[in-house]
Amino acid sequence: MTFDWKEYLTLAKELKDDAITNKNLINARLRTSISRIYYSVFHISKDYLTLNGERFKQSADVHIKVCNKLDKLAINETDKIKQKQLSKISSYLEILRILRNNADYDDDILNNAIKYNVTLHPFSLNLSETLQLN
Repeated sequence: MTFDWKEYLTLAKELKDDAITNKNLINARLRTSISRIYYSVFHISKDYLTLNGERFKQSADVHIKVCNKLDKLAINETDKIKQKQLSKISSYLEILRILRNNADYDDDILNNAIKYNVTLHPFSLNLSETLQLN
């Protein structure tokens, strides 16, 4: 059975909601939520590209390669709406990667974590639904 990467979005929302209602471990909950959002969108994007014929090796640069492949797919897409969606997903994934790195490595990101985490989950869910249309 394959893992449904959207479950990470569900977990991210639960962690975010718990952080808002329960101040215990707020920083850890928000940091983990950001990380789960990133990995959900990353893996859904990677799976989408794989279904469209792309192959990826396990490597440190696979994250950048997924964004690059999304950009390439967007450029070659004839449907303007889908082209815009793919381009938006690529840009969003790059932003999420930066936020995830900050969440994992920066000591003082609480205010940014709160600001971004409030808006990240609904947008991520829309992107994951878009990618699962094919």
